Amino acid sequence: KFFFTDDNIFDPNDEKGKQHVRDLCAQLLQLKKEGYKLAYQCYIKAISLTDTEGDREILALMKEVGFVEVFVGIESGNDEDLQLYNKHTTVADNYTIVALLYEYGLTPILGFIGFNPYSTIDKIKQNFKFLVEIKCTYLPNYLYCFVDINKYTKIYDDAKRDGLILSDDNKYTSVAYRYRYNEVVEILDYVRNDMLPHLSKLDYETDWVTYSFREHQLMYDNITDFEDELNEIRNNDMNVIKKYLGILFLECNLEKFKEVEFDFWNHFYSQQAKLKAIYDSLISMHSVDEALRFYASRLKGGNEALAGSAFNSAKCNDVYTGYYTVDGKSKFWLEKEERKKHIHELKIDNSKNEKKIVVVLESPHKSEYSLKGLVSPALGKTGANLQRWLENKLQQINLPHGTYDIIIMNSIQYQCSLGKDTKLFRDHIWLNMWFNERLRLDFVERLVSYNPSIIINCCTHGCHKSEIDLPAGTKTAINAKYLNYCCSEFIGSPQKKTTLREIVWNEIKRAKINALCYEDIHPSAINWKKSKLKKVY
Repeated sequence: KFFFTDDNIFDPNDEKGKQHVRDLCAQLLQLKKEGYKLAYQCYIKAISLTDTEGDREILALMKEVGFVEVFVGIESGNDEDLQLYNKHTTVADNYTIVALLYEYGLTPILGFIGFNPYSTIDKIKQNFKFLVEIKCTYLPNYLYCFVDINKYTKIYDDAKRDGLILSDDNKYTSVAYRYRYNEVVEILDYVRNDMLPHLSKLDYETDWVTYSFREHQLMYDNITDFEDELNEIRNNDMNVIKKYLGILFLECNLEKFKEVEFDFWNHFYSQQAKLKAIYDSLISMHSVDEALRFYASRLKGGNEALAGSAFNSAKCNDVYTGYYTVDGKSKFWLEKEERKKHIHELKIDNSKNEKKIVVVLESPHKSEYSLKGLVSPALGKTGANLQRWLENKLQQINLPHGTYDIIIMNSIQYQCSLGKDTKLFRDHIWLNMWFNERLRLDFVERLVSYNPSIIINCCTHGCHKSEIDLPAGTKTAINAKYLNYCCSEFIGSPQKKTTLREIVWNEIKRAKINALCYEDIHPSAINWKKSKLKKVY
């Protein structure tokens, strides 16, 4: 996706500006013909395009080449405020541009300023009616839309003249102000002080999940079609906004709104899981696609088919492998044959036992993909050693009585070795994946969801001595130079030398998980039987 961040892609907002966009679209269309699957976003003014044949041709061209969202500085649904903001537009212009964008399948993102020092009940009503009539379902346009005053603007001069500025003269941005008309004070103070904290707790918002989906439609051929589901969510949002916010902004009855406010917020909170599931489905497409391309670049000849086969394009999901009890009545199914016997019991159920022991490994080995119908952590030598010796190791640490579920998880759920010698490029790929923020947070979210009593970090230290074309000083060390070589997004320098295990520990510590933490060498090591669990904190 490319976001053209000119304040107005049609600057200087005349025929030359429009020709510039036509020329740009001609080049973007050529990229599309060459096979590039790209999405675009831009800013325009409300008066950049009007209902003329030439402007309609531009909108059709923008849609054809891959523009998905167009941010428009609408700012207000009443003409008085548009004059106050010096917009040189009218409410009629605003209706026209929004209608045109919808007609050509372009998603309008609205810049909107609903409240200012000169707000009146009538202006608030007009703004609300405008947003409802254009079917705006973006909650911040209704609530998070207080004007931010800069000292060097006309509105500052007006408010200063009328005694509405509360900040001293040394304040240049985000100048504090009061309202000229007392009729709006109670409602707007409630919106700012009581409603905005609720709004900030919503992690997923229908509008941006919707246009993210539309971007992904351009990028991927076999994408799940969420259009009907998202439209249903948007329609439900619209009905809730009209029903509840209408009490606040049309009836202007704050006390009545307070009586139903719980139902209003509960609607938006209750659909967070559904929106998250859609968004996660979209984002998960990136990790596989990008990983395959990255892996292909690491294999001889850049054979993408070979990369796909080696990677297997499948996650190796975390697994429940039995339970441990201090009284010796433990039951484990850690090695492959035991796992096959209990294949229908491997799903993690957080409601089983309150206490859990989570063993963390770095990434799947090729043996994890060897059992037909099951991709599961530690199916080779690692699982066999865990089956033989894990109970003895747990007896070393004098755990409180109780039953502890045993969960095996990989910090990265993809086969970073590509089925090759782990000394070849396992470290390189693991680090490249780990410093992808989404995958790193995925690890933390999984670990936190298990609410472990005990964490045992058995990630390997790492070894890449067979990797070729390495910078000097990185053949055996995971240091700042090697990290920057592996993943360009890495920022900052660790100590002179670190390990995969230590990098994972750093993330666990940042998550502040309330668990006893131990570490050990990797269970596949030949001397794992003789090693002892070491308490970290």
